[in-house]
Amino acid sequence: MSRSIKIENQNLGSYDWKIPRGKEANEMLQGYLRPQYIKCGEQLSFHTSSKIDSCKFIIRIYRLGWYNGAGAKQVYRSSELSTKNHGFWTKDNGFNEENNFSNHIEGMDWPSSFKIQIPDNWISGIYIAKFSLTHTDPSLEKSYIHPFWICSPKNNGIKIAVVNSLISSQCRNWWGGENAVSITDRSNEIFSDDKSIKTLSFNRPHYNPRGGDALRWNYPLIKWLEKNNIDIAFHTDLELENDTSLLDNYTHIITSGPTRYWTEKIEDAYKNTVECGNHLIHLGSEAGQYIVRLEKDKQGFYEKVVLSDNIDDPNIGPRLENKFFSTTVSGKNKNPPWNNYNISREFLKIFSIPKPVTNNVEGLIGLSWDKSKKIKGLKVVSKNKIKQKMFSNSYANSHILEFPSKGRIFNAGVSNWTWALENYSNHGNVIKDVTIQRLTLELIGLDHNKYINSDFSFNSRDNINLNFEDYKKLLMKDPHDFDSLLNAGIYLWDNNQFREAELYFEKAVNVNPKSLVAVYRLARNHHKLQNYEDMLELYEKLLRGDPENMTYQIQYCELLINLQDYEKAEIQIKKLEDKSDSNKYPDLEIRKLTMLASCALKAKRLQISEDYCTMALIAKPEYLPALVTHARIAHNMGDYFLAEQRWKLVLKQKPSHYSAIMGIARADFKKANFIEGETILKKLINDESHNHRIWPYIELINLTFNHLKDYEYTARICKLLFQNLGENMSNHRNIEHIPVCHLALSLSKLGKYDESIDLLSRYLKEDSENAEYKLALSQVYREKNQGKSAFEHFKKVFENFNQEICNLMSNGDNMEISVENLLPDGQSKIENGPLISVIMTAYKATDLIEVAINSILNQTYQNFELIVIDDASPDDTFEQISTLAKLDKRIIPIKLETNGGTYVAKNHGLLRAKGKYVAFHDSDDWCHPDKLKLQIQKLEQNSELVGVTTGYIRVDENSNIIYRGKGAIRHACISLMFRRDIIMSNIGFFDSVRVSADSEFERRIHTVFGKNSVDHFHIPMIVASVRSDSLSGGGKFALDWTGLSGPRLDYRKQFELFHDRIRLGKQNAYISFPLHERAFKVPSILLTG
Repeated sequence: MSRSIKIENQNLGSYDWKIPRGKEANEMLQGYLRPQYIKCGEQLSFHTSSKIDSCKFIIRIYRLGWYNGAGAKQVYRSSELSTKNHGFWTKDNGFNEENNFSNHIEGMDWPSSFKIQIPDNWISGIYIAKFSLTHTDPSLEKSYIHPFWICSPKNNGIKIAVVNSLISSQCRNWWGGENAVSITDRSNEIFSDDKSIKTLSFNRPHYNPRGGDALRWNYPLIKWLEKNNIDIAFHTDLELENDTSLLDNYTHIITSGPTRYWTEKIEDAYKNTVECGNHLIHLGSEAGQYIVRLEKDKQGFYEKVVLSDNIDDPNIGPRLENKFFSTTVSGKNKNPPWNNYNISREFLKIFSIPKPVTNNVEGLIGLSWDKSKKIKGLKVVSKNKIKQKMFSNSYANSHILEFPSKGRIFNAGVSNWTWALENYSNHGNVIKDVTIQRLTLELIGLDHNKYINSDFSFNSRDNINLNFEDYKKLLMKDPHDFDSLLNAGIYLWDNNQFREAELYFEKAVNVNPKSLVAVYRLARNHHKLQNYEDMLELYEKLLRGDPENMTYQIQYCELLINLQDYEKAEIQIKKLEDKSDSNKYPDLEIRKLTMLASCALKAKRLQISEDYCTMALIAKPEYLPALVTHARIAHNMGDYFLAEQRWKLVLKQKPSHYSAIMGIARADFKKANFIEGETILKKLINDESHNHRIWPYIELINLTFNHLKDYEYTARICKLLFQNLGENMSNHRNIEHIPVCHLALSLSKLGKYDESIDLLSRYLKEDSENAEYKLALSQVYREKNQGKSAFEHFKKVFENFNQEICNLMSNGDNMEISVENLLPDGQSKIENGPLISVIMTAYKATDLIEVAINSILNQTYQNFELIVIDDASPDDTFEQISTLAKLDKRIIPIKLETNGGTYVAKNHGLLRAKGKYVAFHDSDDWCHPDKLKLQIQKLEQNSELVGVTTGYIRVDENSNIIYRGKGAIRHACISLMFRRDIIMSNIGFFDSVRVSADSEFERRIHTVFGKNSVDHFHIPMIVASVRSDSLSGGGKFALDWTGLSGPRLDYRKQFELFHDRIRLGKQNAYISFPLHERAFKVPSILLTG
């Protein structure tokens, strides 16, 4: 997308793109990107490693520039990602030896943690990816930065181009201890001009967490150009390797810094553009003093820089002189203070620039400098004599070299030139200089008189009661206007534009960090976006500034609840005490009881929550927050009818209460009163006070798509959602896929396949990791009868996983994905490791039992026993199991005499199990070949985990992916793998009931060991077959689109109360088998049905 930089600069910038001192991630998080440069519409891959296994982080992407002095604009923020130890290097300790990863010269083959397709509305420029550890402790919030370039298209109409030397940046990068000119050992001793380095890889992090040298010279140049609203095109030297005519249509081409390394083709590209009459302006030194060669990988990305001579490339290596530029390297000095640069009168006269107060520019001659070689057409415009050692001098020259084509080269001959254009980072004794700015403007063909202005003044003013456009105008004049920043944020907040408001509040806090008002506004905005981790430091600051403020104290307690720090929240709630004279909180004790009830509710301690709430309502029956919490308790218990009664009490107090109205609509759905529920929801989405809320639309979408199967109606609801929420959809990124996928699927049902595919492709481009979009595309292509495309999109769900997993194939004529069609396509077997006992139960399973068993036998991880229990099937299910057992001794067939249900059968399997770990699988499902491998690796690597689960999808016999509620991928209780000894000794067995005992079993583990004791892979490692006689597909215990109901719902309510008693220490968590006495009551039909 093309837009002028003047328009781009109207966007508010971000101040949080830099890394404060002490916040460097170092070995905690490192990464690199592939490819090195990119264009809109192409995919960028992020590769990471950490010394911490299961390291959690997010990625923020910023475009660097002016942005009213902020220096960058945030364009993207990822959801939470994870990585582990794939090897890392630090300056002090060298390579970590655990994984023996020291192939930084060949390239670090770290797996991809994240991929993004660059949106078309991102303009070209310098971008950075900021990898930030996520942690509730602010002291552990550390970051790493990696730059990348989004390049301009060819023939774009712009006349000035900036070319960044990615080759020189990488050759100067000494991550791994080596670069093109030096090596370092672990004691940090430097050995200069090492000749042994033959190649360097692009696939490695930068040597420091701030992007190494990649931003050092280019960023001050870009920031200054964009500050002056100068439109420029962005290119890299790697592009010139592919297209030597790329620069021919630009009048002025700018390079910067010590651009020492380039290829013969890159030099040809520069020669071409000068021969076309264009001008090459090198605002640096060492241009092309070392010829290198490039190598590509199998994907066509540049992978290595080749530095040493060989038979095929005799020209590779350093050269004494760049004859094209007519320069040679004259001197070097790594450390400031650097020498002053003299601007000659002749230089000023060429461009009619007024004489400065002094002709000396402080510190401009540093790091490296060039000496000009006399040649026809060359004019030296700056001569500088530098005394380096006793009796030894060198010379720093700037020159203009004219060519017969009227094209010319300006060679600054000093590496520090761009540091005098704009302030950035610590550049020794170099200071910003207006004469250097004027000269640069003239060198790139611009009139310095039209651009050089005084810097903006930063005066605050009283500017309340203005509209948003007024605030933007004020901020264009004064980007540090605190009042305008704050009020602009409040304006956006009032209009529910929380993502946009965040930028203004953040900048207001940066301008005036002592303002508690700004800090508070930013904290509440984070609350709206559910960025709870970002709130913690803000509330700690608020409480330091005003420790007696009850609002801050109460909201801090609520924050701790949202952060799931329930123990600390309970302590803080009980400490609340109103010490003010005004008695501003007369109901504080009742509020504390209600907050304790809410805390217990979130912690799943339902009976404790009920008790606290009851006490609050006894003290004040009409207290609204307690009434709301009381209703939510009933809802979480699964007693929707009781919840409905309680919600009606809320509506008596406040007839427009949104949660109460939604609670009653959901209760109607549970009672199958669909017309009444639909009526309530339609009123909400047509009510101006509620039509910005997303959940009424979501519930209507589920009703119209799954129950009414009215796809035109569904499409209308989805489109109305997007219309009414507009930009506020950005506040719901985690559930945005629900309306998108259902709109696309509805369009597909109506035969509008291309429109559906276009919609999903567009959203997938913005969120390339979203598996729901990939599965929806698979389903649409399936309905379009394009099986190959459907299968390819199905496989893409597994491609971006941060661990290597095997490929899949289909044996179906139309590439079907039903369970009987899926097979592994190439895998390396793992024969050794701890024994896993896989338990499978079967009842009348002759259709798919062989498929289910083979999906276990085909696992990458091979050290398992497969215990298959036939639950007294009346057909020949057991005969099939026995036949398969004769072919593989790991299969252990067991036949029960009486049918007791799948969980009784699983318990028989647990009695027989011998493995260190236990896993389960259903007799009509397919299991991904790497499921056991991934789960056992996770458990072996983290001793604090007791179990691991995965996601699953449901697919019918026609390869249709089933969508219900929040999407296709669900949490799979059947996927659980756990440590046998610790679970069996503390938890015991499954409850001996017909259905839902797997949910109870897993939640009982959470109750005893904590929810974090069980990790989860969201990726769908199980494909569940949907058949009419399946527990989850039909029959009297069927699950429909509304979720739990009937006996399942009653059972859940009872086991939640049982788990509450476990938490209180009133009951033992252990359930025995055979079961002689029930731990809690259950509907009789679950025992006898």
